Amino acid sequence: MFYDEEAFDKPEAFNPDRFLNSEFGTKAHVDTMGRQHDYAFGAGRIRTSFLWLSINSHGFIITMKLLWGFNFAEAVDKSTNAPIKVDIHDYLNGLLLGPSPFQCCIEVRSAKHVELIESEFSCAKPTFISYESERL
Repeated sequence: MFYDEEAFDKPEAFNPDRFLNSEFGTKAHVDTMGRQHDYAFGAGRIRTSFLWLSINSHGFIITMKLLWGFNFAEAVDKSTNAPIKVDIHDYLNGLLLGPSPFQCCIEVRSAKHVELIESEFSCAKPTFISYESERL
């Protein structure tokens, strides 16, 4: 479904920019009627009951905060200085489908972001300290 070359330019390539021109990342001529963002939760009668909770709360908020605070990029091989490609077809087997571990580069966006993240972390410590096995 997401690898349809008639609907997507280079569907196997990681290209978040495709969503700048289309809500679903499709080519301009593609009819997006009936498409949805949440196919990972199933479709039709098998759709997960708690989909609304996942989309409208924690998962969405955490994702947006990560995107706000950090830049994400391919890891770089130190010996060749070449990007380390991620195999988007490499998944773990099990009850839930998920990607196999991979390397990437995650960096804080700016010094201002660092300052705010550290300040918020400091304010949150008292709330979560009772859940820690080691005291921070």
